[in-house]
Amino acid sequence: DLIGISSGINAEYGGKMGGSVQSSYVASKHAIMGFYNSLRFEMFNYNIDVLAVCPGPVHSNFPRHSFTESLAREHGDGDTTARKQEASRYAELASVAIAGRLPETWIVI
Repeated sequence: DLIGISSGINAEYGGKMGGSVQSSYVASKHAIMGFYNSLRFEMFNYNIDVLAVCPGPVHSNFPRHSFTESLAREHGDGDTTARKQEASRYAELASVAIAGRLPETWIVI
């Protein structure tokens, strides 16, 4: 199986419809989803499933350090859990989608 995770804030919408001042972001999501859809057909005869998992906002500590040059510094201290899914719940739902071989899965709140 080949599993692609199209991640990022608004990933659940970015590959499906456009938005104001998001042209490069939306274009990249369209490209990724188009790639997965085409690859799914190309791999069919080889018995390889191509699955796209598209998460909505996921709560994790990763962003705290991803926008700084040092692990000792943190970025932001706002409410990081508002309208976000816990990473463990996302992992559980993604596992179910992968086990079920769903071609495209959106995981949103």
